[in-house]
Amino acid sequence: MSTASNWRKGCGCGCGVLVLVLGLLSWGGFLVIRQIVRGVGKADAVTKQLHEKHGEISDFVPEPDGALRPERVEAFLRARELMAQARTETDGSLALLSSSESGAARVPGMLGRLLGWGTAAMKVEAGTTLVPQAIAFISARGEALLEAGMGTGEYLYVYSLVYFSWLGKSPADGPSFPLVGDDEDGGQQRQGGQDEFDIREERREMILTRLNEQLLPVLRRQLAALDESGDLAEADPFRIPWRDGLPPVLEESLAPYRGRLGGSYSSMCNPLEVFAGTGG
Repeated sequence: MSTASNWRKGCGCGCGVLVLVLGLLSWGGFLVIRQIVRGVGKADAVTKQLHEKHGEISDFVPEPDGALRPERVEAFLRARELMAQARTETDGSLALLSSSESGAARVPGMLGRLLGWGTAAMKVEAGTTLVPQAIAFISARGEALLEAGMGTGEYLYVYSLVYFSWLGKSPADGPSFPLVGDDEDGGQQRQGGQDEFDIREERREMILTRLNEQLLPVLRRQLAALDESGDLAEADPFRIPWRDGLPPVLEESLAPYRGRLGGSYSSMCNPLEVFAGTGG
C-alpha cells in the first residue's frame, strides 16, 4: 500500500474522530444550555413561591428586643442542613477552579504529567457544569427555606449576623475569580491586570453594599437596633448590622449553636449566598 494511500486512510480515520468529537461537544453544549434554561425556570419559580409565602427581604421584621429565638436559629440550621449536598458540590467545583496549581507539579516523570492532565480535565468538567450547578444551588436554597419555614429576608439577616458580625468570616470569601453577579461587569473574567486581591476586594465592597441595601429597611423596622446601627448604616454604604460586635442578647441567642453554625459555612459559596434571590 502506498504512502499516499496510508495517509488518506489515516486522515479519514482522524477526520472521522474529529467530527465525532465536535459533534459530541456540540451536543454536550446543547445539553448544558438546556439544563441551564430549565434550572433558571425552576429557580425563578421557587424564588417566587418563597416571596409569596414569606414576603420580600424588606418585609422581614426582627424581634423588637434584638434576640434570635431558638426556633428561628434551628430553622436557619435546618435550611443549611437541607442544602448541604448542593453546597458541598458547588463548593468543590469552585475550589477546583480556584486552585492555581496541583500536587501533580511536584510528582516527577510520566506520573506527574498524567496527574496534571487529569486535574486539567477535571477543571474543564467543573467549568462546564459550574453555571447549572450554581443555578441548582439557588434552587436548593429556596426549597430548603420553604421546607424550613424561613423567608429570604430572615435568612440573609441571620447569615450576615452569624458569619460576618459574629464568627468573623470575610465578605470577600469566595473563589479566586468573579462569579455572575459578583462584580459590576456581570461576572466577567479578570481584566486589565486585575489580580486575586483586587477581585476579593471588589467582592467585599459589593457584598457589604448589597447587605446594606437589603437590610437597612429591616433595621429601620427594628426599633431596638436603630440607635446602634440604623443611622450609621445610612451614612456608611459598607456597614452591616452589628459589624463591630453583637450585643449580649444576640451573643446569648447564638452561643449554644456556635459549632453547628460554623460547621455549615462555605467560603466558596459565600457570594451565591448573598446575591441569590436578592434581586438587582
